Amino acid sequence: MLMLHAQGDPGDRELYFTQLMMADRTPMDAMLGTTSIREIEVFGLYENAGKPDWTVLKLQFECPADSAPSATPRRATGPAVAAPQRWRMGERSYQFTRDADNVPLPATPWQSLSNPAYRKAGMLACNELLTRSALHAAGGWDALDPARFNAGLAPLGIGEVISVAQATSIVTVGSFVWRDIWKAQKPGGARDRRLTEAEIAKNRSELAAVGAKMETLDAEARAFAQPIIEADRTEQEFLAIARKVQAGRKVTELEGSMLMVWLGKPEALALARLGANPQVTEASGMRFISYSDEADTRSAVVSAASGRVLSQSGAYTSCDVSFVTVPDKTQAWRVADIRIRSEGPAGGMCRSLLNTPEN
Repeated sequence: MLMLHAQGDPGDRELYFTQLMMADRTPMDAMLGTTSIREIEVFGLYENAGKPDWTVLKLQFECPADSAPSATPRRATGPAVAAPQRWRMGERSYQFTRDADNVPLPATPWQSLSNPAYRKAGMLACNELLTRSALHAAGGWDALDPARFNAGLAPLGIGEVISVAQATSIVTVGSFVWRDIWKAQKPGGARDRRLTEAEIAKNRSELAAVGAKMETLDAEARAFAQPIIEADRTEQEFLAIARKVQAGRKVTELEGSMLMVWLGKPEALALARLGANPQVTEASGMRFISYSDEADTRSAVVSAASGRVLSQSGAYTSCDVSFVTVPDKTQAWRVADIRIRSEGPAGGMCRSLLNTPEN
């Protein structure tokens, strides 16, 4: 935060701050005009009990078009300085009252510039390039050198701005100002009065009821989520085991397609898919469910006289597949790998195993 301006006598003092949050609000149809609309966010803090606790002001200014951030300064002796011409209160401005109410402030029409705090803000907004260059040269927000920063802002003629260390919001700035600058008791609002014993007891009862309700909801959420979490954990642990079983071997295209269908499926599905009496062996904590089939439809026409093959037709296809299953965390045996040897076009007979009994 930067303290931009201070005004007023004790009891009616005001302070204005900014974080140099600036934006171009020039309408599209006025981009090539002689003025640009620049906006800067300013925070106001007020001592008088009849005024708001603080305000967030979106101040907009009419600036000479040459003051746009992309413009090149024209002066040979130093940076060009643009003075704001008029100002208005932009949309999304609001005040925070002593009673802790957030009240929007209406946008205002354009008007002449007389408030000294607003004039200083307008000089920063209309000269954003100079302002940000001064901030960068002074070390930036993280290592700001106030003297160098103010030296960089000197061409604007706004006097000294003061860096408020470790203050990142109007709330923390307010605490600092009331305690260390104004050194006064902050006016209370309607919500600052002392509660009666009955009100305190009622609030405690309501808080206890809310706490009990939250505990109930928390227990219900855990009961709902825990099975899902456990199932996911079991799945992830099984996939880790499957990766060990596959041992990083390079799978064929057909094996990859089969694994997309079968990985993690119950062993019983593999047994059902392979039909009656598949060969099952077990070794090293794994089961190998093997299946093989072949078909030979080849035929040839041979010359009786010469023994020469005159023509051939048909094809030979075979499929040797092993489903490798391992137990998961719940001791359910599931498919972890598939190993295939096949002959014939497009994977031969093994392609018939791409569907499970479920689909």
